[in-house]
Amino acid sequence: MNTFDSIKTFDPNDHRIDGYSKPLEPGRKIGQFQNFTLVRSLGRGGMGQVWLAEEELGGGRKRNVVCKLLPMPVQD
Repeated sequence: MNTFDSIKTFDPNDHRIDGYSKPLEPGRKIGQFQNFTLVRSLGRGGMGQVWLAEEELGGGRKRNVVCKLLPMPVQD
């Protein structure tokens, strides 16, 4: 076994950010407090995906933000 046998790769066409089949799609809430809502994909590549999102600020206030979602390692 060489060093590269254990490296996991991220398929930029895969719309999952964890290894468990949670698709990235508009309307999905993300973040530690689930306060970001994905609006639309802006781009993706080997280092992750970039999405336009809305951040909920409280009191009914929101603002547009850009989120870069990095791939998480897939667990065996």
